Amino acid sequence: MSDFYEDEPTPEELEQLSALLSNDAVWAEASPEVEDNILAAIQAEAGSATAATIPPERPQHRSVSNQPEQRVDNVTSIVDAPSRRSRPFGAAVMGAVAASILLIGGFFATQTLTQPSFEVVAMAGTPDAADASGVAKLDRTDDGLRILLDVTNLPPAPEGSYYQAWLVRPSPKSRISAGTFHLRGGGDTQIELWSGVSPSTYPTLSVTLQEESDPLAPGTVVLLGEILGE
Repeated sequence: MSDFYEDEPTPEELEQLSALLSNDAVWAEASPEVEDNILAAIQAEAGSATAATIPPERPQHRSVSNQPEQRVDNVTSIVDAPSRRSRPFGAAVMGAVAASILLIGGFFATQTLTQPSFEVVAMAGTPDAADASGVAKLDRTDDGLRILLDVTNLPPAPEGSYYQAWLVRPSPKSRISAGTFHLRGGGDTQIELWSGVSPSTYPTLSVTLQEESDPLAPGTVVLLGEILGE
């Protein structure tokens, strides 16, 4: 216990401390300029500490315990570790941001390049289906003509019958099937059809109601539309 109090302050030191604490200047609020100067000094000191290869020797402190003082031999590695980590971390973040921008840009570029350019064909009902109408979107692909058909007010085909889509050539008059459907599921979904002939040669799109018992019959035309594009 006597060792603990061997550094007990003298009366003169206590008097100086009391005078210092009684000084109003000690408790006065610092001006913004002082705060800025302190921050600048701290930042400058931090920068110089990061740039230094070997930090200054740590001051020695008296030990207040009976345990022998333990020295830290890898002070340089401890001090320099944050600075060495900060650069790779910042580079990794910037690299990740740049990669994300490139990925997003590539995604939208791919979407733009692969987005099909549809030709829209309005389908009108004939007297046999006066309330019906439709919209056909044509996508010319390397594999053929893809047709996406949306119909309105076209009733489901009765049992024993079905609808068939055609591409029609006016002269010499002929028609090529583009697929069949029946709408018995309610007609809410888009109907996908395909044709192997060019609409520049077969410029009319029609839908007929066919009987299963006589599939080669002309059928009843219920929807018609003219393909204007080449």
